[in-house]
Amino acid sequence: MKFPRDRFLIGAYFYDDTLYEDKYMKDASDMGIDFLVQTGAEKKFLDLCEKYGIGVLSTKILPRWWGSDGSNAGGYEKTMSNEVMLNAKSTYPDSSALWGDYLVDEPSSKDFDGITRVIKEYEKIFPGQFPYINLYPNYASVAQNTKEQAISQLGNATYAEHIDEYLKKVDLDYLCFDYYPFQGSNCGTFDMYLENLDIAAKACRKSGRDLWLIIQTGAWLTTQNLKEFQLRWQAFLSLAYGSTVIMHATYCKGWWTEDTSCVNSDGSKNPVYYYAKRLNADLHALGERLFRYRSTGITVHGDIENAHPRLASQLMRQKNNPDDGIISSISITADGAVLAGHFTNKDSGAPAVLIVNMKDAFDENAKVCGTVTLGEKTFDFELPSGEGNFFEF
Repeated sequence: MKFPRDRFLIGAYFYDDTLYEDKYMKDASDMGIDFLVQTGAEKKFLDLCEKYGIGVLSTKILPRWWGSDGSNAGGYEKTMSNEVMLNAKSTYPDSSALWGDYLVDEPSSKDFDGITRVIKEYEKIFPGQFPYINLYPNYASVAQNTKEQAISQLGNATYAEHIDEYLKKVDLDYLCFDYYPFQGSNCGTFDMYLENLDIAAKACRKSGRDLWLIIQTGAWLTTQNLKEFQLRWQAFLSLAYGSTVIMHATYCKGWWTEDTSCVNSDGSKNPVYYYAKRLNADLHALGERLFRYRSTGITVHGDIENAHPRLASQLMRQKNNPDDGIISSISITADGAVLAGHFTNKDSGAPAVLIVNMKDAFDENAKVCGTVTLGEKTFDFELPSGEGNFFEF
């Protein structure tokens, strides 16, 4: 399989065909991108990706199916017959940059059986290629009780049931979902963020799968453009919950307003390009260390009561939903709210924690200070807003 699973990876959605030039691909490489998602598969593009060591999960060779509002649930398998795949086989590009194909985005559970059958055939027809699937976040619609409410994106009564059914039916060794918490002050997606991370992380620990997360890097409106600390907060939080792959949504326009993406279709860079570049450098350095560990769970510490109200309630729910596998002898104190991701070294069994500032995801000045102690070893920390710090014992 071309997709390297032995190291921490950073991906990004969308790459415009107007940017099929060396200087623009170098920009993607310089930003720290390991692979691109939902792209073309033209020879010129793949040659550029090969040159810069960037992988591709394309949507231009095989049809990508999207769950949409749920009205087409159960229809995936019809779009991906063996005939469709065999026809694509004859013209499938021969490129080390082409890691695989983006087959399904946000499917209903009604499609899980069909997805499993398609994947088995895909792996026979395209040996070594990677079948990529992304799941809904927990703010997708659930099944209701009346005919008027029958359209459901998840196909289940709860998100936990949706994830559980995915684990039972889809034979892949990873679980990927997208989540965009900063979609305007009146949008409720922020208020369900930790719950989604917790459900997915527990599912991955239980099943031995890798956790992948697509984070929000763009916005619907220029006035909603993310600050750098908010981008960093999403990334460090996903690492704390055990993510081994993080993807930016989006590098080029995608579904967001263009000038909130990293790069415009003319190649000009927006501020978030530089935010992501600095973040990616830190993530690659930290990811190299984290990859030696396995995630064991989450704890919450510090002054939860005085955290931002939209975080305080989530933190209390997380605190009241403890994980197994936590080393209780690790002591964490802080003058503001923090979340700790717990890890165990895969070889030695030694513990480690990744602590994330949870005081206020809307205030770039919300600093938190504290200490981490295990036995005679103590670390002091000072975390600016949006930051995380990894401590190995």
